[in-house]
Amino acid sequence: MSVLSELGKFIGEKHRYLLGLITSNETAITDLQSEITDIKGESVSDLQSQIDNLQTQINILQTTGSVHTNDISIYGAEKGVILQSEDYTQYRLRITSDKKLIIDDVTNGANHINEIQLTEVDNDIDEIGEMTIGEDFEIE
Repeated sequence: MSVLSELGKFIGEKHRYLLGLITSNETAITDLQSEITDIKGESVSDLQSQIDNLQTQINILQTTGSVHTNDISIYGAEKGVILQSEDYTQYRLRITSDKKLIIDDVTNGANHINEIQLTEVDNDIDEIGEMTIGEDFEIE
């Protein structure tokens, strides 16, 4: 009986060990499935963004007959262009839905350090001012 008792104890311990492995593997599989789902979601949104960008370019081409290849197209809320100053400070420029140019200090983590209200102007060639290359201008 002692041998059977020891064998039962040994089998019980191995069974418990294997159940622990199965449970940890199931947890790992669930985590991987979650990561795969997240990656698929990101890929779909990236593809959708690219499709939207291409559709916009097609619309521009159909209406104007040309697409300016040197333009930067940025689509999405809170997206902007990051520029770096001579002292290596990085600033993000973005435009809000209420036509305001917002400047964020990316380097120092300061959002909304400046705001400029954009206005529509008449684009008559006679009324456009001149600016010399290299001329400095200030933003209040």
